[in-house]
Formats: sequence, structure tokens, C-alpha cells
Amino acid sequence: MFVSASIAPIYNEDGQNSGSVTVFRDITKIRKAEDELRKYSSVFKQNPDMIIITDIHWKIEYVNHRFAEFRGISHDAAFGRDVNEILLVNTLVDYEEVEQVVKTLGQWHKEVSYVNNDNDLIVVSLNINAIKDEDGIITSYVIVKTDITHRKEAERLLELERENFASIFYGAPMGMITVDENSIITRINDEASTIFHRDKADMINARLGVGLACKAFNKGRVKQCGNTESCDTCILEAVSIQH
Repeated sequence: MFVSASIAPIYNEDGQNSGSVTVFRDITKIRKAEDELRKYSSVFKQNPDMIIITDIHWKIEYVNHRFAEFRGISHDAAFGRDVNEILLVNTLVDYEEVEQVVKTLGQWHKEVSYVNNDNDLIVVSLNINAIKDEDGIITSYVIVKTDITHRKEAERLLELERENFASIFYGAPMGMITVDENSIITRINDEASTIFHRDKADMINARLGVGLACKAFNKGRVKQCGNTESCDTCILEAVSIQH
């Protein structure tokens, strides 16, 4: 329990100090609220994402350090400004549409691209949430802005690698087959289909041996290609492919 004490003097009719009165007040709830406020304040300040809090008119009341660092705008410079001037400028986002969605659904999310002052393409994930009081009335908005530029670039390069692999795989002049960790065929190119005289549709998602018509696989005696009594009749041996 936390208690505050206030002492005030007591004066008699002659104006002389005749004592004092002490008033005690339980401030436990206030202290807990202050502790919670400090905790959340620390989270806002140290959060790696950019955080903006606005009033119901979308005027900025708070920006955290990450936002100030990323946009080059201090808290004092951002305070009181319309968030649209800073947040959605140079983007194709319809501000009025965003406002209507947030008011109706309580939240809005989208990945937004724009060009910064250094002429670099920046991609951010925007999350806007309405804060409501106990009566369900919106009192403010919290906007979390996450820079995902590097992640999106990594995804683009990965997709490019996949496309390059697919181009090489399906255009290769030799037969190629890929399997997963359970020896399930995941890809087969046209040349491999021709070599084994089997339709690709019959081989995809089949166990490797089954897809290649291996008798040992069909009898369930082996989990992957190896030396079995059926190897002398294996189609792989027939086309001189080592296995």
C-alpha cells in the first residue's frame, strides 16, 4: 500500500499555532497507474517500430524515438500536425478511405511503398487501430509503422532465384527430378518424362521409386533407391543413370 500524508497547521482565535492536522490518502491505485504508464512509455520509446498516437482529429500527440529517427522529424516538430501530412504523403493511399475503415472496423492494415528524400524506395507495413473508451467512443488512434524494405527485397531476390531455377530446370537438355526429404517427387522436367516414358502427372507427388516404376518400391520393401534384387531390371539402370 502507498499512502500520502499532508500536514497543515491549526490556528486558534488569536491566530497562534495550536497544533496541526494530518490528512492521509491511499494512493496505491495512483502509484500502480503511474508504474503502468512508465512501463508502456518505455515500450513505446524502445520499440523498433515507428509509433504515432493522434487525437480523434488525427492530429499528432506523440511519436516515438524510432519515428523521429526514421523520418528526421522531432516530437516537437510533429506535435499537432495532421498525420496525413507525414504518414501518407507521396503514397497512393486514400486518406479518407482509411479514416472511414478505421472508424467502422476499428483497424486498418496495408503495405505501402513510397520514395524518400534520398530517392530510395521504402516499403512499410502500416497498422492503424482506434482506441475506444468504456462507452465504445473513439478517443485516439495508434499507428504502428514497420519498415519492411529489406524483407521485401529479400523476398524479391528469393523469388528471382526460384524463377531462375525453374527456367534452368524445365529448360535443361537432360532429365531432372527433385524430391523432398521423404523421396516424394516434387518436380520433373519434360526430358525426364521422355526418358522414363511416363507422364509427369503420374510421377508428381509419387515416391521416387514408384514414380520410376521400381518393383521394390511398389512392394514397399525399400524407402529409397538402393541395391535390391530389383535393381537389375530398374529403368534407371537401363538408361545408365547411376543411383
